[in-house]
Amino acid sequence: MMSGIALAFKSEVVLAALLVLRHRAPRLAGLLVLTMMGLVLLNGTGTDTSEDGSRTVLLVSGVLASVAGSRLLAPGAALTCAYRVAAPWWLVPSGRLVGASTVTLPLVAFGAVILIPHPTASTPFLLGAGFIGYYAATMSVTLAITPVVGASSAAVLGFLTAWFGIATPSTMQALLEKWPVFQGPAVLLWNTLPLHWRAASWIRDGCGIDILVLGVWTVAGMVGAAWTVAATHRSHRPPRGLAT
Repeated sequence: MMSGIALAFKSEVVLAALLVLRHRAPRLAGLLVLTMMGLVLLNGTGTDTSEDGSRTVLLVSGVLASVAGSRLLAPGAALTCAYRVAAPWWLVPSGRLVGASTVTLPLVAFGAVILIPHPTASTPFLLGAGFIGYYAATMSVTLAITPVVGASSAAVLGFLTAWFGIATPSTMQALLEKWPVFQGPAVLLWNTLPLHWRAASWIRDGCGIDILVLGVWTVAGMVGAAWTVAATHRSHRPPRGLAT
C-alpha cells in the first residue's frame, strides 16, 4: 500500500514539474525574475543590506509561486488527471506543490545567493524558512483557487498579490484613512493573508506568529485545492441518466 502511494506521489511530482517546464507562462515569469535581479544588481539598490535583498527575493518568490502554481490544476488535462487519481486527498496537492518547487525554487535560491551576499550568522534559518514558507503559502493558495477561477485569473491574482503585498497593514491603514468603511476590513484582511510583508517581518524579527500564519495558509491551501478539485468535478458531471 505504501509503495503504491509513494509511486503515485512521485508521478504527481514529475507531472507538476512538466506542467511548469512545458508552459510558456512560467518560463516568461522565470525570465522576468532574472531580469529583475539583473536590474537590481546593476542599479546597486536593494542589495545594500540583508533586509533589502530579502525583500527582492521574496518578491521573486511570490511571482514564481503564483505563476507556476496556476498551471498545476488548470482546467483541462491537468485538472482531469487530478480528480481521476485514486489516492488520499492530500496526495495531488502536495505532490504537485513539491514538483513545481523542484523546478522554480532553485531560482529563488539563486536570487538569495546573489542579492544577499553577506548574511549574518543568525539569518540563514530565518531567510530559508521565510522564503520557503512564503513560496509554499502563495503557491498553495493559487493552487486552490485555480480550478474555480481558471489558470490565467489565478496567476493574475497571485501576481498582483505578490506586488501589493509588500505594503504593511499600517500602510494600508494610512492609505484608506479617508474611507473608514473600507479601512477596517482591508486592514483585517491584510493582517490575515500570507502576504509579502508577513514573510519580511519573520525574516527581520523572527516572530513565530508570522511563520505560523504562512504554515497555516499552506495547509489550508492544500485542503482547499482538494475540495475545489472535487467540487469542480461534481459540477461538470452530467446529470444521472444523461451520461453517455
